[in-house]
Amino acid sequence: MNLYPVIPHPTQVLVYSMLLYCQAVYQRDEEVYGCICNTCMLNLLSNKQPPLSLSNNMWIGDIPDELSILSLPERILISIYYPAAYIIKLYLKRKGAQHWDTSVLNNGLRGNVSTYRLNTCDIASMVEGKFLPPSPSILAATIRVTIIGPKNLPECCMPSMLSVNQHRVRCALQFLKQENLLYEDVTISDENLSRLLENDIPVEIVANVKHSEETTKLEEEREGYV
Repeated sequence: MNLYPVIPHPTQVLVYSMLLYCQAVYQRDEEVYGCICNTCMLNLLSNKQPPLSLSNNMWIGDIPDELSILSLPERILISIYYPAAYIIKLYLKRKGAQHWDTSVLNNGLRGNVSTYRLNTCDIASMVEGKFLPPSPSILAATIRVTIIGPKNLPECCMPSMLSVNQHRVRCALQFLKQENLLYEDVTISDENLSRLLENDIPVEIVANVKHSEETTKLEEEREGYV
């Protein structure tokens, strides 16, 4: 009962009436098995609903393809509200490497999040009416990249998570305008879309790239990540 959905949805996939994370469930010998962490198991054994279970109002459905494929700058370009900034540090996986190649390129993000009170009036003024996407200049104000390593590492080898595809941004906005009430009155700006690249890292991001050779501080910082 503790894993039954409180408010069933027609698109939910239930296993014996339970709302489970499908990727953690598999079938073998006509029996259904699943993976569960120790904390959730202890809650169930105590007849309690696990706090992080989907049945505890944690279910949001599958992320549509139009949104799941978006890179970080593309997500900013379709957003109605903006964060203060994303600070991204890129470094070579192999210590002492002097060049970027497929075996040492970055392919993931990890780190911490800092929050503080913002001036919402000033942030709201960043949005030009109800037109999306905004000017690509918004990327220079919200994304900062630091390459940690030798200064000869080229910016052109930055990971694809910083690239922008004009077609993906258009498709995402069309989807949101049709499916999300918050985007109902948004006008898709063909002019601003035409200023986006077909599939490359925007100059607004590349122009702000900084270099640092303080690899010892990076190691100290990484030790604090969980």
